[in-house]
Amino acid sequence: MKPEIFRFIRHSVVLCLLLFASFSYAGTWVENFDDGNYDGWKLVIGSLPQRATVNVVNGELVFRDFNIPSSGTEDWLVLEASRDWSDYIIELRFKFTEEIDPDFTSRGMIVTYHDTFDGVPEGGPNTLFAAALTGGEVMGWVAIDGKFIGIKSGVFQFSPGTWYHMKILVEGTHSEIFIDGQQVVAYDVEGFTKGGVGIGAPNVVTHFDDIRISGASVPDGGATAVRARGKLATLWAVLKK
Repeated sequence: MKPEIFRFIRHSVVLCLLLFASFSYAGTWVENFDDGNYDGWKLVIGSLPQRATVNVVNGELVFRDFNIPSSGTEDWLVLEASRDWSDYIIELRFKFTEEIDPDFTSRGMIVTYHDTFDGVPEGGPNTLFAAALTGGEVMGWVAIDGKFIGIKSGVFQFSPGTWYHMKILVEGTHSEIFIDGQQVVAYDVEGFTKGGVGIGAPNVVTHFDDIRISGASVPDGGATAVRARGKLATLWAVLKK
C-alpha cells in the first residue's frame, strides 16, 4: 500500500475518533472537584448574616451553613452556567458528617433547580427544591414570593458518614427524586420550566461529589469538557505524526 493512501486512511480513522469523542459526552456537565476548587459555582447570599463555609477537601466539596432557623433562607452554591436549562437529570453523591442542635428542624441537603433567579437574595423567592433531610424525609418543596410550601414527601433512612446517590429527574413540570436507585417521591409543580441548579446544606456538614447534569439543554462542561479536550489533544497529536 502506498504511503499516501496509508496516511489518508489513518487520518480518516482519527478524524472519526475525534468526531466520536466530541459527541460522546454531548449534553453532560460533570463536577467532581478533583481539581481542588469549585470554579464556575457562585456562593449566593441568603437572608441571614450567617455565611456558609465552602471548601474542597480531598476532592470533595464540604458545605457548612449553620444556625439557619426555619424562617431564614440559607446560602446556596449555584452553578452559574445553568441559568436557563430545562428537562434534565441531576445526579450527585452526598453524605452527612456533622449535625448541630437537634432543635433545628431544617437539617439536611437541598438541591435547588428550575430557579427563576428573580429575587433578592439570588436563589429566590421563586424556586423549586429537592431535599434530603437527616431525619429521613425526602421531599419536594417550592418557594413562591418568599413563602415555602411542601409539595410531597417520602422516607429514606440516612446514616451519618455514609455516601448516598441522589438523582432528580426533571421533565417540564414533573419531578422525581431517587435515592440509591429507589424512587422515593414524584410530584408536579406548575410554573417552573427552566432555570438553574444549586446546592445547599442547612445546619449539617454535608460532603458533595460527582455531580452530573445531563439533558438536551445542557452543554458539555466541567470535568466532562476537560476529559473531552484531553482526548482531542491526544488524537490530534497522533494525527500530526
